Amino acid sequence: MAYVKFKPVVSRINFYTQTTPEDLPQVAKLILNPNEKILYVFKANRNYGIFTNSRIILINVKGFRGLRKEITTIFFHAITNIVLVVRNFESVYRVYSSDGHIINFNFFKPIPLSTVYEVYHYTLNQTLNNAGKIEHNQP
Repeated sequence: MAYVKFKPVVSRINFYTQTTPEDLPQVAKLILNPNEKILYVFKANRNYGIFTNSRIILINVKGFRGLRKEITTIFFHAITNIVLVVRNFESVYRVYSSDGHIINFNFFKPIPLSTVYEVYHYTLNQTLNNAGKIEHNQP
């Protein structure tokens, strides 16, 4: 029996606060497309999660001084499943990608549960819209 094991993009990312696009580091502003709109920005210690109208961007700041940055993009058309687990002090938003990666986004309070639901519904709608386009374009 053969299998392929993928190196995880990131097993989980813990978001503690929601912030504004103005607070993003310069590298985040440089990787955005001109027609891309930032919808949600979350901060996890030194790392960022950016939800745009076309993708999810994770910025992982590495190193002692934070000079290295790893930028990961998850396009909505690559998402196959979404799971939302609501708990007392956190909500876990689990994304399964088509290449086998699983990413857990942990949203801790004070991020409101209503915002987590908004992110969930937006991602779900984008994933469904992209799935419909892919099926429609097939012969």
